[in-house]
Amino acid sequence: MSPASRLAGREAFVVGSGPNGLTAAILLARAGMVVTVLEAQPTIGGGARSAALTLPGFTHDLCSAVHPLAAASPAFAQMPLADYGLEWIHPPVAAAHPLDDGSAVTLVRSVDATADGLAADGEAYRHAVAPMVARWPDLLSGILAPPHLPAHPLLLARFGVYALPSASFVFTRLFRTAGARALLGGVAAHSILPLDAWGSAAMGWVLTLAAHAAGWPMPRGGAQQITAALASYLRSLSGIPARRAGVLRPRAARAAANCGGAPAGLVLPQAGAIPPGTGRFQSGLGAECADSLAQPGVRPRRHGPPVRNARGD
Repeated sequence: MSPASRLAGREAFVVGSGPNGLTAAILLARAGMVVTVLEAQPTIGGGARSAALTLPGFTHDLCSAVHPLAAASPAFAQMPLADYGLEWIHPPVAAAHPLDDGSAVTLVRSVDATADGLAADGEAYRHAVAPMVARWPDLLSGILAPPHLPAHPLLLARFGVYALPSASFVFTRLFRTAGARALLGGVAAHSILPLDAWGSAAMGWVLTLAAHAAGWPMPRGGAQQITAALASYLRSLSGIPARRAGVLRPRAARAAANCGGAPAGLVLPQAGAIPPGTGRFQSGLGAECADSLAQPGVRPRRHGPPVRNARGD
């Protein structure tokens, strides 16, 4: 009996309706399971939600806005999300980092064009990035997989040399100019790790490589459109995209549960408490954003000294 046939007809609950939860629900539904997504919030989407926060007619993303790994996602590539209204917008510049002298460095789709903008560090950047961009599908499948024997060990080893140390260690030794260090350091900060933490360089390299291989697109209409497309596709598979619930109480041992969010959201019916072992989980660092509107023609400029993080970087 195949794994899919063993799952057919079984009941599954997915806790949390963010993109990961909805993707998991779709995979389970395609395997024949009866899937219900549970969500505590009044709207589905988790970090991929949008709302009118300022003036009428303007939509703001509540959390995520630009989605390089969604555009590169092997899971999304297997789903007909365009048929359900998802359209990606690719800006000509993925990211820019302003410098104290008023100039800026930019990350664009072309490796050569990005390297040309990094002055004396252009060749070092090209040498580090170009070979991994050329083999992006192989690299992505390796770094997204659970622990395994890699199909491309030398490629993963090359990535590991750049990615496993801290961002501050790698970028200060690889690059000589403030522009290159600022650009890669700024991208690495998306990990929400201190830049001197072990492994903090990894996110900087992954997002930088993704910018060259797949772009840093945003969904037309806001991040909620990712959620809407996933939910519509799940509904077409007879899944239930969202049912309001604060906690999950599996009715029987045969019910499978995939939980996103805080582990305290899962309550065992026989014990009336969170499962043993969840107390070891600790909340990670967070991020905060400010939403604003600018009139057409307004040019941003820096006032005062550069903003520094708590470590003074």
